[in-house]
Amino acid sequence: MTRTTASTIYHVSPPTVAMILAEGAWTDDDDYKLGGYFATPLDKDVYVSLHTTDMTVTASGASGTPIGKMISEPQGKHSELGRQGTVLLFGTHVLEVEIATNSDSISVGGYVTFGTTGGTFAEGVWTKDASANGTRALAAYTTGSAAGTSIPVLFGAVSF
Repeated sequence: MTRTTASTIYHVSPPTVAMILAEGAWTDDDDYKLGGYFATPLDKDVYVSLHTTDMTVTASGASGTPIGKMISEPQGKHSELGRQGTVLLFGTHVLEVEIATNSDSISVGGYVTFGTTGGTFAEGVWTKDASANGTRALAAYTTGSAAGTSIPVLFGAVSF
């Protein structure tokens, strides 16, 4: 069965998503193959945590809570946008969901809950949930955004 609604499934179990890498400041240095280096470079097989920027991850480190693991070598050159990498997320799937216009702001890594009415396709909308649950917002939502605004959410997120 094919659905023709606003919902978009990125990938199903286990979800792999291309994400921007937060690798710190770039230093130009001709002694390096790439012409320089990042302050905190990411590589394949590193555990990553959500950064404060939409769809961006950073190395988990000793105090970070892993959201997934890098499964590719970083792609792209240094730039303001950073490089990208494929991340195997610790959850069941990623789905773009519509957020209610009256929802409180949702930060990257925040939780959402389902409301049974409303939305562009009258299929229900999501709002901020103050309690930890099995969801994690992969992008932020600002209170009062335009009707129909949606963000990618990781469902079945593992809690550590």
